[in-house]
Amino acid sequence: MNAPVPRALASQLDALTALLDGDHSLLTEDQRRSGTTLKEQSEFRLHRSMAHTTVGLFGATGSGKSSLFNRIVGADVAPTGVIRPTTFKVSAALWHEAGASELLDWLAVDEVYVAGSEPALILLDLPDFDSVALENRAVVDRLVGQVDVLVWVVERQKYADRVIHQDYIRPLSHRASVTLAVLNQIDLLSPDGRKTVLQGLRQTLADDGLDKVEVFPVSAFTEEGVPALRKKIMAIAQRRQAIGQHLSADIAQWAGQVLDEAGLAGGAPLSSGPSAAQIADFRRAVCEAVGVAAWGKNVAEVYRKWSAQSTGWMPLSWLCRRFPCLCGHRVVTETAPNTSTVSLPSPTAEGRAALQIAVRRLAAQVSVGIPSGWRDAAPGGDDLANGLAGALADTAYPLSTSWWWRLGKFLQQLALLVALVGVGWYLVAWVTQALHLPEVPITKIEGWPVPLLLFLAGALAGPVLGGGFRIFGALGAWWHRRFAESAARKHVDAAIKAQVVAPLQASVEQVNQLRKALQKAQRQ
Repeated sequence: MNAPVPRALASQLDALTALLDGDHSLLTEDQRRSGTTLKEQSEFRLHRSMAHTTVGLFGATGSGKSSLFNRIVGADVAPTGVIRPTTFKVSAALWHEAGASELLDWLAVDEVYVAGSEPALILLDLPDFDSVALENRAVVDRLVGQVDVLVWVVERQKYADRVIHQDYIRPLSHRASVTLAVLNQIDLLSPDGRKTVLQGLRQTLADDGLDKVEVFPVSAFTEEGVPALRKKIMAIAQRRQAIGQHLSADIAQWAGQVLDEAGLAGGAPLSSGPSAAQIADFRRAVCEAVGVAAWGKNVAEVYRKWSAQSTGWMPLSWLCRRFPCLCGHRVVTETAPNTSTVSLPSPTAEGRAALQIAVRRLAAQVSVGIPSGWRDAAPGGDDLANGLAGALADTAYPLSTSWWWRLGKFLQQLALLVALVGVGWYLVAWVTQALHLPEVPITKIEGWPVPLLLFLAGALAGPVLGGGFRIFGALGAWWHRRFAESAARKHVDAAIKAQVVAPLQASVEQVNQLRKALQKAQRQ
């Protein structure tokens, strides 16, 4: 005779279990602790006779709940008297004895009276919550979360008592569907007094969030109203829905409280991460911070210098290599290598600061709507900036010699050789003349000495060729600069995605998933 777990409650328990078992670092320790207690208590209750409904009578000293308990049961089970407090133990009246032992043990009932066979019900008479005995208060605090149905018993003079409303009724108002209110000792009130007190009690309950809770005016002394209350309790037990309603309300209240504390109750889910416009602005800021444009300019300068070294006028190239100050620049390498790389330099202190500012700005934009408590769990701007800087540290652009450099170098060597032949011709002719050796004839063309023509041709061809190839070098440097900057931006895009966007998206998704799970747990 065990009722199945309601589908909605099973779904809530699954969501609660997933929240507590998952890696949800956004939950505080207190939230996780209270959620774990709720989960364990729910599982304990579901594994201990779902056929039986537990109903607890809660009240202050002098409310007459023990007398009322006896009238509902129809026997003098609980002790009553003028000594306060009277109730020190948890007494239970049991209907349908089979299968109730584990549940009674879990409730830690001291005395059990078998009152009948149907319906499956355990009615509890609890100690006074305002008892001078602290252990009584502890028993009430424990059982108020364990029983399925709460019956608040008040009397004509203390129905608005601050303690019962502030410490118990109001905090447990989420269990309105399994809550009853009883105004006892109405036999001591006049008809007008009953009306006034009942109206005041209903207003006080409404202020607590229990405006729809049914209020039973009774007299445990004359038994007026007791049959109606007994009938209501028996009907609740007969339906066997209070267990699910009780646990479902507790889980929903916990989930709602977490959502409220986080500031995520209601509203649409957060965006999935940075927008395209935000990423574009961030990309520009990163490129500026790490000096992509300056790096591209450096790539172009290296290419231009290597091109000039390979294709420039050879005497001038030699002077620039040996005496860089004469040419106004520092030569990167003595000769242009076949292949080499130009690495993106590490950001300067100013660039790193700008990078951190850009990352923090993007993180702040993405975190709009995330509560401050959960925003602290998102990746920090400085951490993201350091990761981004590290990812960009290996950015390099490969440079290799161009085919026309070899042609230019060959032509420059040929021009130099022609000029040297002209000079050598004159030198040999002068030496032979000085040593009275057979003279070396100086051939002329149109009256111009051939050695002079050779020298002039070689001497003029070198600078002219160098100037022409310098134009090609400038065009090549421009092309490599654009290509290098494009490659750097692609590398920046990849680094941004891996080091910044992905962690931020994961953080937002974690919040969305947690809110979704909490809303599922809240759905009764």
